[in-house]
Amino acid sequence: MSDDKTIINSINSLQNTFNPNQRKIGFSELKVSLLEGEGKSVKQFLFSNGFTAGRSRDNDVAIPNPLVSRHHFKVNRENDQWWIYDLNSANRIYINQQLVQQRAILKSSDVISIGATEVLIKIEVVQHNQETLHTNNIGNSSEKVSREPQLELSKDELKARLLARTEADDFGAYTRLVRKIIHEDRNSQVKSYRKKFVWLGIVFFLLIGMIIYQQMTLTNVRTLAIDMFYDI
Repeated sequence: MSDDKTIINSINSLQNTFNPNQRKIGFSELKVSLLEGEGKSVKQFLFSNGFTAGRSRDNDVAIPNPLVSRHHFKVNRENDQWWIYDLNSANRIYINQQLVQQRAILKSSDVISIGATEVLIKIEVVQHNQETLHTNNIGNSSEKVSREPQLELSKDELKARLLARTEADDFGAYTRLVRKIIHEDRNSQVKSYRKKFVWLGIVFFLLIGMIIYQQMTLTNVRTLAIDMFYDI
């Protein structure tokens, strides 16, 4: 029949059709770096489809800061572009110090800041130039998220790390925050104990003074009584 047509697909096109875990040339991911106030990276993430950020721990990027909303903003991939959306946050979001009105396009090397906080998030678009990037059919996908190192520590080892005078290089932002709270609490307790010791010392010396005064008074009364007896 004249309408019959034979279509021959290449091997690559067939692989792309039947292998949903294969990504094409030009696939990009977002490298997200959580920075301290001085610009030092404390945690890095890698996302392929977007992420959410906020104070709540159920976010992809959890930021333990009271000025950050529970769900502050999200980033989505739309038509090969990365878009950031403000989730009705209290302190708003800024890109390169420019206020974001509801949503904006993200570009590589953009820096996201949150209100008046020192929280900075650097965005880098990572392009994959290899022909394809296969994912593992068993277990997790190829999306990689770098998180704070998970160490198998005993209770005593964990306590020693949190109470140590110096910070280890593998401490993340959350661990540093916990250490800061612990050390501030310990310092306040030390000050409270010092005040108590000072007051106890004052009370002790007052008691000693009263005892000495009573002894001197009794000695004077006894001497006076003896003198009066001999006079009689």
